[in-house]
Amino acid sequence: MARANCCIDFSDLPDNEFSGPLKGIIAAAYSLGAILSLPFVGIINDRFGRRWAIFGGSAVMVLGALIQGFSVNGNAYTRVVF
Repeated sequence: MARANCCIDFSDLPDNEFSGPLKGIIAAAYSLGAILSLPFVGIINDRFGRRWAIFGGSAVMVLGALIQGFSVNGNAYTRVVF
């Protein structure tokens, strides 16, 4: 949650688009996405090896960060966090 609160001043957005509850949903979506990926981690590690699994996870995180950086509204940002 600190990631969504500390970096951007949301008060200057039109209609205060990022309200307090939306910030909470963004933080929860990040954790929920991590939890939902857990059943697949072992399968991917067994199939491709630990090195390639870490590389793939890092690539997904970088791609997600780029999309978050260029998102134009709260809805798009929340979808990418998940």
